[in-house]
Amino acid sequence: MKIIDAHLHYSDFPGFDSCAAEAGHLNSAKHLSEVFREHEIVCAVAMGAGHNEPESGLCLPLLPNLDPTGRMPGIAYCAGVESRALTPENAAGTREAFARLLAEDSRCVGLKF
Repeated sequence: MKIIDAHLHYSDFPGFDSCAAEAGHLNSAKHLSEVFREHEIVCAVAMGAGHNEPESGLCLPLLPNLDPTGRMPGIAYCAGVESRALTPENAAGTREAFARLLAEDSRCVGLKF
């Protein structure tokens, strides 16, 4: 049976390496690719997570960052919204930044709050 993982954390983020190790895995694109093949996972939706330094006062989209090429087959993602950085003052510009990402990157399939 082919599987779609609808909520995957796929980032080089503090704590992810130890969490993966505790589950018997490695926090790497190569290992994830091997697990995909082994379990017939054909697609996954990764959650954008982390923190951004505000640029021009905007709340910028958070992206999965484990694969430096950003092109691992079968990975789509939701752009993360850092709620503490979102304000009434930057809401319009932030909305435009997220709308551009959704329009320009077919791998971006939604938002993660």
